[in-house]
Amino acid sequence: PKFKKWEQNAITVAGGNRKGQQLNQLNYPYGIFIDKNKNIFIADFDNHRIVEWKYNANQGQIIA
Repeated sequence: PKFKKWEQNAITVAGGNRKGQQLNQLNYPYGIFIDKNKNIFIADFDNHRIVEWKYNANQGQIIA
């Protein structure tokens, strides 16, 4: 099978800022989902929330 090598061009939008409740902080992230539109959803377990980052967004939003 062929494998296509892809360029890594990621940026950190959350995490790396210690535990906390700000939108750029997570506290025991438990699950992640990326939808067909490349939006990212993270279950932030100890903050009791689901955070969404829309594709190419600079900041997330709490959706649950």
